[in-house]
Amino acid sequence: MRGIRPFGVALILAAPFAAVSANDGGGSPQDRANNILLCASAMQFSEDNGEPLRFSSDVLFEEFLTMEREEGISREVARKWATAEFDNVTAGLSEFDAEQLIFDTAMQCEFRAIEREEQRLAAQGGQSGAPGAEIDVAFLRQHFATNRNPRLIADYIVDRYPGGKGRMGPPIPEGEYLGELVVELGKSGVQALSDPAIVAMITDPFWQYNPPATRLVTEEYQRRLRVMRFNERDAQAWAGRVQAERRREMESTAVRSAERWGTGVKCTNVAPQGLEGKSYTSCRVLDRYGQ
Repeated sequence: MRGIRPFGVALILAAPFAAVSANDGGGSPQDRANNILLCASAMQFSEDNGEPLRFSSDVLFEEFLTMEREEGISREVARKWATAEFDNVTAGLSEFDAEQLIFDTAMQCEFRAIEREEQRLAAQGGQSGAPGAEIDVAFLRQHFATNRNPRLIADYIVDRYPGGKGRMGPPIPEGEYLGELVVELGKSGVQALSDPAIVAMITDPFWQYNPPATRLVTEEYQRRLRVMRFNERDAQAWAGRVQAERRREMESTAVRSAERWGTGVKCTNVAPQGLEGKSYTSCRVLDRYGQ
């Protein structure tokens, strides 16, 4: 898969505009293949240069090869198109600015690839008679008003969106609510949240802009480090352990989460193709027939 990279290491670049997408449905097969190779190359550049992504570039490279095999698209045309796009958008940029442009493009492509994968999973679920709608902000808000269980809600949101929201993507409604909830809880209330939830909110963005929530979570994170008397190295190791343990427990967490809701809810562990080690917990409200 990696053998189809169109450029050398320094020039695996892509154009950072909204039209670039790993799931563009319009245009000819060649147009779509051009965009897929462009995104795959940008994402691989990001991965190879210390900016890991939630969605693997390998999946898009494999998709490109499948189109080449089954639809007769031209690899050389895709290479030339990507090169021309690179030359156009990086003209006059410094090497640093060009690299930042690639990273931004990779994140845009990652967001669109994840969005497409989630749509595919939702369509498959609908065809197989999946239960009712997934838990949304209205359900979470009502649950908190009734049960006052912020720990469960925060755990669910960070498990549902491992890695938080894309830095260049639109806001996550549940993430925005999480920030709102943190502010409502206040300084003493956030102490009830789990270590994995606090670490997740410190490590990755969940809300678009909420300085009070960010400050409260940061202060709580620092308070826990002081209690444990951790230095910076200890803190990094602890945060890594918390996240690793959470990932390992994700499947059983889904089962326990359903039990903790105390209502007609079914939770499952979902592992979208390409999200290596980044499965998430999806909870759905059952209808009156238990479906």
